[in-house]
Amino acid sequence: MPSWYPGKLDDFNGDFNERLVQSLKDKRFQVVLYINTIRGNKTTELEIIEEGDLIVYKYYYKHDKNVFLHSIKLLFIYRKFFKIIFKKYGLPKIVHTYVFFPAGIGVLYLKLKYNLKHFLTEHYTIFSKSRSKNIYNDSSLLKLIYHKILNSFQVIICVSEDLKKSILNWNKNADFHVLPNVVNTDYFNFRSNNLKESKSFRFIHVSAMGYTKNVNEILIAFKNVINNDSPLILDLVGPATEKIISQIKTDKILSKHVNILGELNYKEVALAMKRSDAFVLFSLYENMPCVILEALCCGLPVISSNVGGVKEVLNHSNSIIVESRNLTQLENAFNDVYSNYEFYNRSIISENASNAFSYHQISNDIDVIYSNYFNK
Repeated sequence: MPSWYPGKLDDFNGDFNERLVQSLKDKRFQVVLYINTIRGNKTTELEIIEEGDLIVYKYYYKHDKNVFLHSIKLLFIYRKFFKIIFKKYGLPKIVHTYVFFPAGIGVLYLKLKYNLKHFLTEHYTIFSKSRSKNIYNDSSLLKLIYHKILNSFQVIICVSEDLKKSILNWNKNADFHVLPNVVNTDYFNFRSNNLKESKSFRFIHVSAMGYTKNVNEILIAFKNVINNDSPLILDLVGPATEKIISQIKTDKILSKHVNILGELNYKEVALAMKRSDAFVLFSLYENMPCVILEALCCGLPVISSNVGGVKEVLNHSNSIIVESRNLTQLENAFNDVYSNYEFYNRSIISENASNAFSYHQISNDIDVIYSNYFNK
């Protein structure tokens, strides 16, 4: 039961959850139930996808502006599909929720109705106090619902130790595990990495380009390290905002050294990384960004702000970590990676990351956790 999953509203929404599900499809029979709102004139829409032992139900319904009515509607939709799925396939041995809200509304119903084992894999940055709107300053009613949902899980898998510490404030009794996100190493790897088409040195940034990714300050720092004959190039992958586009186009230096590649699919992102020399992320807050893991699997040294759990996968041999919003440190990191590039062994960076984040490794780790509970 994913709260976020690729669908009609957004092909990239929760794609990391889809990859976790995909990684397990050769090990376990899974039924995915994804429920989200729909845009346009339609009131409902159902999509069913069958891939061998993986069955995916995607149901879309009309959004209700009243939060209470919307939650009640969602509860009844979950109840309807539980009946359909359980009648066809039987009761599940494990209910695995990916991101606790809003799918946790369905979990509360299942907790009352059936004696099922409930697992959670959590990525949500709502637990970060660096966010202006976070779980701690939400309404009293929502905090009560969050607490009820989070205490419904017997097993909680967090993508970082940092996130685990935050969730412990809401559920102290669950069996906690820390597993990073998964990377499809068929695409993100060090094979055929000599795809460079010029002698330039390419940094790459991949994100949704929202406020939290702090792209405008990446551009400020990057401009400050470029001189007249600089070979440095910065490629931006993602839906660049008008503000970002204007910041680049109205500046002679940035317009010459920065490329906006736009939104790319998963395979295209991998190819763009393979054409690059280093990866940069300067977020205000994160948990465990998939893009950092993907960059490492491609053998790219990473520059990142010290937020969330990033320091759990980054070290002196594969990265430079800077403080969030410290432009001087970011400028120095750009210069250091370029000037001391021979220090980084890209083959080893890729090998270590691929061993840790591949479908094979993460699915095995999750399957071991499943096995420990199947017969309890």
